[in-house]
Amino acid sequence: MASTVPPLRPRRKKGDDLPEWLPRATEFSDDPDLLDPAWVIGQISRFPQIFDDLLTETDLEAHYGRKRVEGNWALIMLAFTLSHNVDVEPFCRRYRSSPIWKVAGFKRMPSVQTVWARLTELEKDPAPFVKAANKLIVQAIRHEPRIIENVWVDATGFETHATLEHCCESRSACEKAGGKKPPRYIRRANEQLVQEQRHHEAAQPLKGGKRTSEVLTEVPGPGGPFEEKSPKRRRPYRYFMVGKHRYRTLDPDAGARSYSNGRAWFGGYNQSAVSMYLGAPLANNIFSASKNEHQQWPALLRKVERLDPGYKN
Repeated sequence: MASTVPPLRPRRKKGDDLPEWLPRATEFSDDPDLLDPAWVIGQISRFPQIFDDLLTETDLEAHYGRKRVEGNWALIMLAFTLSHNVDVEPFCRRYRSSPIWKVAGFKRMPSVQTVWARLTELEKDPAPFVKAANKLIVQAIRHEPRIIENVWVDATGFETHATLEHCCESRSACEKAGGKKPPRYIRRANEQLVQEQRHHEAAQPLKGGKRTSEVLTEVPGPGGPFEEKSPKRRRPYRYFMVGKHRYRTLDPDAGARSYSNGRAWFGGYNQSAVSMYLGAPLANNIFSASKNEHQQWPALLRKVERLDPGYKN
């Protein structure tokens, strides 16, 4: 009589089954070619199936007025990013005689003012660059599926240099609010102070369901003398209530918080999904500090899912 062999139990994972990682995968400084913007954009130009859409969607050719300088500004934007320059003028001085202009289709380097204007235009819509980067990531995953097998998520805070300016509708409105005369500008809280206070708050129990730092409440504009009568001269202010007084800022979307020391902080978070195999980000989600981090995870997850070559929406 044949004996029945019981099915094998699933093998327990050992240390060797932990997520794999590729040592030094993102140490690009070890490869001199990757530090050369001219070489990089030259290689990019060899893959039209990936970058043709980028070049088409970032075409800045004007359909009226004087014809613009011929050349591909998307490639210059990539070269500018790779150069690690934070301003256009030093970039132009450094790369005046560089082959990047010829590779990008220019006969010579345009004026600094022209370079600044065109790159500023491209900054307004990063979507075509993200789309091109995603195509590259999907192609890499086709060749190496381990890139997307294990992903970890982390969010890094950032601050802006926005300020809050007092703008109650009238002097009588301020007097009715009572208390001391409000300062014209609320001082910004530096990053160190914000981190120290947040760590302190996290260790303390809630008081009345609130922390000592609060998200400022955005309110409609006050009108009155603080609004220009001509719509063309109106500036895109956002308005907040600090205590019983109204303040405004020109920052279009950063989250605003106030602290018990009378200071304010504007900023947000850069939430990244990082491949454990490469140690490189696969997708990013940038949002204001007025939104909860955990509520942004689904949006980031959808971005990562779309990078899987087998994903079906």
